[in-house]
Amino acid sequence: MDWLQAVILGIVQGITEFLPISSSGHLVVLQRWLGIEQHNLAFDLAAHLGTLLSVLTVYHRLVRRLTLEVFRWPFQRKITPEIQLIGLVFIASLPTALMGFFFKDFYTGLFSSLRAVGFLFILTGGLLLLTRGRGGDDARLELDNLQGLSLITWKKALLIGVAQGVSIAPGISRSGATIATALLAGLPKNTAAMFSFMMAIPAILGASFLELKDVDWSESTVSALVVGFLVSYISALIGLKLILHVVRKGRLELFTGYLWVLGILVVVWSF
Repeated sequence: MDWLQAVILGIVQGITEFLPISSSGHLVVLQRWLGIEQHNLAFDLAAHLGTLLSVLTVYHRLVRRLTLEVFRWPFQRKITPEIQLIGLVFIASLPTALMGFFFKDFYTGLFSSLRAVGFLFILTGGLLLLTRGRGGDDARLELDNLQGLSLITWKKALLIGVAQGVSIAPGISRSGATIATALLAGLPKNTAAMFSFMMAIPAILGASFLELKDVDWSESTVSALVVGFLVSYISALIGLKLILHVVRKGRLELFTGYLWVLGILVVVWSF
């Protein structure tokens, strides 16, 4: 992979990671278009770490609060909102991990099927359309506000986790599936967005850790990996800020038309 491909793929990976349009689906289509036959795990790892850093940057205050509370808990043994959030994220991560483990071969097969990706784009667009008018009338999104946390039951956390597990499939957006499921489950916009992106931290870390054992570092030059990391980080920051703005406005369905057109084009291209 040369540096120009790294820039293009890094931009797509970053900007689509948090927009509800599926980064994995876009990468499958783009790699096919660019003629990249072999999946580059080294680049994927660098790009995923770049997108992870963008979440930590935007939610740095909340992440700092959670980290401090983890160190305090053994001494205080008090269930604070921060500890409650960590527990709920853990519960939500369980179905994601199980689905990724037991259905690994099924998901892997989808990455080689353009037609499946196209249909899943269309499915994601339909899910986003269902969120119209959901989530209340929040005037703004306070990134470290945990007031709506009490509305997340363990059952809702599991349901949102299942949505995240399904989004392993290319064409289904992780942020779109989790935020939409949270909104449909009755969570306010602020809480839905916050919980989705807190769930992204262990999801991205877990996926990156699993990729490590299969990475062939000779597939990419150091410069391509560094470029991919930096470009993914910067573009993911833009994508994350944009999706937070869209969620605040309650307009996730704005992406439905794009996904439906793209999905139809990909399906037609696959024949």
